[in-house]
Amino acid sequence: MKQKWTSWLFNPFMYLAGWQAMIAGFIMMLVVAGLASLSSIRFDGTLDMHVADPLNLVTHIQLIFVDYISLSVLLLIAGMLMSKSHYRIIDIMGTQLLARWPLLFMTLLALIVNLDPIREAGKHFDPQHIDALFTISFMIFLCVSVIITVWMIVLMYRSYSISFNLIGNKAIGSFIVCLLLAEILSKFINLKLV
Repeated sequence: MKQKWTSWLFNPFMYLAGWQAMIAGFIMMLVVAGLASLSSIRFDGTLDMHVADPLNLVTHIQLIFVDYISLSVLLLIAGMLMSKSHYRIIDIMGTQLLARWPLLFMTLLALIVNLDPIREAGKHFDPQHIDALFTISFMIFLCVSVIITVWMIVLMYRSYSISFNLIGNKAIGSFIVCLLLAEILSKFINLKLV
C-alpha cells in the first residue's frame, strides 16, 4: 500500500498518461489558478513563484499555462531530437501538465500562511520592522517552496524521461537545458501579461 502511495506522489505517470494525464493536469491547474487568485502568490516562470499583489483568475490561468507550454514544447523538441524510440506527443504534453500538480500544495500553503508581511516587505524593505512572526512565516514558506519546487522538477524529469524513453546523461543534460530555456522564455512572456 505504501509503495502505491509513493508512486502516486513521485511517479503518477505509471497510472496516468496521454489524455488521462492531460485532463487530470488541466483540472488541477485550473484549481491551482483559482486558489492562487485568492492569495498573494503568482507563478510567473516555469519554476518561478513570487509573493505579490493579487491577480485575477484569468491572469493566473495565463501565467500557469505559459509556464507549462514553454517547458513542454522545448522538451518535445529535445525529445524528438534525442530519442530513437517511439513516442506520442500527447504523452509528453499530458504528463508535463500533470507534473505541475505539486503547485496545489504551494497555493494551499499561500492561503494558510499570512503572506501580507512578505508582500509588503518586498515593496519597501525595512529591517527595523521585521519581527519574529514575519521571520518564521517567511522561513516556513521558503523551505516548503523549495521542497515543492524540487518535487515538481523530479516529476517533470520523470515525465520527459518516460515519454521519450531516455536515460542517463543525455536525458539529464537535455532536460536541464530545456528547463533553463523555459524559465527564461516564460519569464519574458509573463512579464508582458502582468
